[in-house]
Amino acid sequence: MTMTTEIWVALTALSTALLMALVNHRLSRNSNKTAKKTEIRSQSYVDFLKCVAELARVQPHADQSAALARLADAKARIAIYGDPGVIRKLASFDRKHNHLDSEEALNDFVEVALAMRLDSIGRRKYEAPEDIRQLLFGAPA
Repeated sequence: MTMTTEIWVALTALSTALLMALVNHRLSRNSNKTAKKTEIRSQSYVDFLKCVAELARVQPHADQSAALARLADAKARIAIYGDPGVIRKLASFDRKHNHLDSEEALNDFVEVALAMRLDSIGRRKYEAPEDIRQLLFGAPA
């Protein structure tokens, strides 16, 4: 091989290595960003469900301001990071029900929880609304 060919091969190898490093950096950065968004989304769903379950079980005269503040925070995160299907179901539930004071409201809320579960897991592996309702509210269907 001539000196020019050796230099050309070395430059090609160096260029390829640099290009691959750049592509790898971009892909891992995007992957980390997606993972962080997924984590925030899932945590906002959990926080929301915990707050609602807490508020549903608390005594009427008890101070609910801290739980309501946490609920508002979780709703804000859902509005930003939530799946469009979850946002639609939650907004529809909010428009239709002010409280979890009827069978219809409880059943509709369980549908919101199942939508969150579907978004977090990726598919419905388990769908037993009565079990979800029991876990959240301790109220048999």
